[in-house]
Amino acid sequence: MFGIVTGLIEDEYGYVSLNELSEVELDLRAQGYGKLRVRQQPDFKPTVLKNLRDDRLQKFLARFED
Repeated sequence: MFGIVTGLIEDEYGYVSLNELSEVELDLRAQGYGKLRVRQQPDFKPTVLKNLRDDRLQKFLARFED
């Protein structure tokens, strides 16, 4: 699949292996979140990226506009 990551060291985009993502587990108990795993969201509805309310994502996407 194709993915966009914002909020880490730098923003990036590219192809991602869904099998590899399914094996990711983050232990964020020290930050109060517990253990987080990547999983499929059953009620997911596709949307156009420009409709997402995420300032950092929109700034990233604006770099590719004409």
